[in-house]
Amino acid sequence: MYTAFKINKLKPSILTAFLLLIAWAPLSTYANDAGNSSPITSLSFAAADWCPYSCRDANYPGFVTEAMRHALTKYDITLSVTILPWTRAIKMTEQGKFDALLTAIPTEAPGFHLTEKPSGQYQICLFSLPDSSFTYKDRISFKGLVLGAIQDYGYGKPIDDMIKRPLPDEQVYSLSSSDPLHSLVEMVHKNRIDTFVEDRFVVKNYLKKNNHRQLKNSGCLEAVPFFTAISPSYKNHKEAIILLNKVLNSDDYKLRYAQAQQRYSPQSKTTLN
Repeated sequence: MYTAFKINKLKPSILTAFLLLIAWAPLSTYANDAGNSSPITSLSFAAADWCPYSCRDANYPGFVTEAMRHALTKYDITLSVTILPWTRAIKMTEQGKFDALLTAIPTEAPGFHLTEKPSGQYQICLFSLPDSSFTYKDRISFKGLVLGAIQDYGYGKPIDDMIKRPLPDEQVYSLSSSDPLHSLVEMVHKNRIDTFVEDRFVVKNYLKKNNHRQLKNSGCLEAVPFFTAISPSYKNHKEAIILLNKVLNSDDYKLRYAQAQQRYSPQSKTTLN
């Protein structure tokens, strides 16, 4: 009662200034569980070398990196993205060395806090030698073949099921290296594997830079969304999720994502809902 009485007695000009001060509070500031102000001024993400989504080149960082970094500047938040082998990126982020994984799907980051809004989408395809007779239709298509994949990547069904529980007539070779796509391309050309699985834009980007290698697209799975995954060790994960959901749902992020994607992968277009 006393507090309400005092506020009612404030001069209109003072009350107006007080309300404006609340309205102009930085959008990057949230209240934590203790009720204290906890501003997020910077974020540190880990990512795989998954170009053109996320790339090693500081001048060519990837279109998801560009879109996220640009959108966060609207909230006065700086973003750093460190490129690592995927397995190491997951482990180090889980341990709290980084605040989040730039892109991930639920099966790749159990225990992480994923955004409700997707940060993008990708489409996994099978790639083989140009003269290969292999065509992907369903899981039965892999009978008697050796499939190449990258360790700890999430590909979706039926690939993930094959990696975890291969049938007697299925063989999957999962590798982990500093340049896994290059390794998979070389393995298929040396006939050590029959086909490998990877995002279509990633392979397109690789072949553009390595045009001495030829591959055939042997079929694709349906496109699926990926998300940003906050580390279970990040103490302000609730505030970060609220913030990132706003960012990812903004027209600004969607527009920058589409524009950057066109620059990195001409003739390709993904619409984020």
